[in-house]
Amino acid sequence: MEEPTYDPSRPLATTTLVYQYKLVNCPGKTIVGLLVEYPPNGATPPHRHGGASVSAYVIRGAVLCKMNDDPMRTIEQGGSWYEAPGCHHRISANASATEPAAFLVSFVLETEVLERDGPGVLVQIDEEYREVFARKMTEAPPRKRTPTGQRSDPSPRRRAAAIPSAPSPPYLTYQPPNWNLKSPSNPATPNTTQDHHLEPKNTAQQNDRRNQIPSSSASTSPTSN
Repeated sequence: MEEPTYDPSRPLATTTLVYQYKLVNCPGKTIVGLLVEYPPNGATPPHRHGGASVSAYVIRGAVLCKMNDDPMRTIEQGGSWYEAPGCHHRISANASATEPAAFLVSFVLETEVLERDGPGVLVQIDEEYREVFARKMTEAPPRKRTPTGQRSDPSPRRRAAAIPSAPSPPYLTYQPPNWNLKSPSNPATPNTTQDHHLEPKNTAQQNDRRNQIPSSSASTSPTSN
């Protein structure tokens, strides 16, 4: 397949913040997870992720992916890739012009940088595409409702969070909307910067369950070839 050049007329992806945690075993680091959803023929301009280590897993459709000067690859559902800090993501696009695609991406980066610069630090669009990208972000059409009363476009927390990082001209100062990530302890309270901790499991109950499992059950586990 011939490697495509980015076409600014192609629709952008939408993103949803799905998790954000400080890594207790890696002091000073935070992991952020985003769900990236491409409409048919969707694409993202060439970009980098700064000092973040990035890994992605395709959960629907297929994605075109080219890193640095490596050959372009088609990553299908169930496939994954890794981007080292500073890697140049030259091609990121839906492989299909008729079907949507989606992938889950994880960023591991400095907590201080994320808290200081916000989610815009996760993606830095190449300079030649920053103006058109910012314009597409700020000139999004108003939200409409379907006959059933549901919104037909993404909610604010699902709009693309990848915006040019500072410094930038005045017309590129658009800030990403509040993702309205809810705290598990209080679903009504936005919580975009704090850790989300799970309640510890009852170890005694777990041990009781283990004691009730027949020892032969271990043999039912699938074996690898």
